[in-house]
Amino acid sequence: MPAEKSRVPRRPFLKIHGEQLRKYIEDSGTTQSDLAKFLNVNVSSLNRWADETAKAPTSTTFLVLLPLLLAEGLNVVAEEFEPELKEQIEAYVGLGLLTEKDLHDKRKMQSLRKAMVLNREEVKVSRALFEKLQKAWRKLDEEIRKHRSGPK
Repeated sequence: MPAEKSRVPRRPFLKIHGEQLRKYIEDSGTTQSDLAKFLNVNVSSLNRWADETAKAPTSTTFLVLLPLLLAEGLNVVAEEFEPELKEQIEAYVGLGLLTEKDLHDKRKMQSLRKAMVLNREEVKVSRALFEKLQKAWRKLDEEIRKHRSGPK
């Protein structure tokens, strides 16, 4: 019988902080109440998440919030992983893929960070979830249209 691999919980690379939730609410023109309804959570849960000392949203809510926050350009990289991102960027410089001038180009650096984040497993999982949901809704809509049109 093969030895079982130890399961060390991974620290999340991406993290949603209260600051990002508050900024999203402000920038998107929505209210806490509307966002809570959209996420199908209690407003008090949203208030707790917006409090920096509280726990983060559940995994499902995280998957919903992630594209909303990313689309608003908010940084969702957990603070402890910022050095890892910097190391990756430095490696690109070392490989000649980026120049020192590129490092000072704010738009280029934002685009690179966004590309690096969009390639993370957490984002891929969120995207896959929504693609499956879109497919399921299209299928349901098609079934309803067929039902309404009746037998041919």
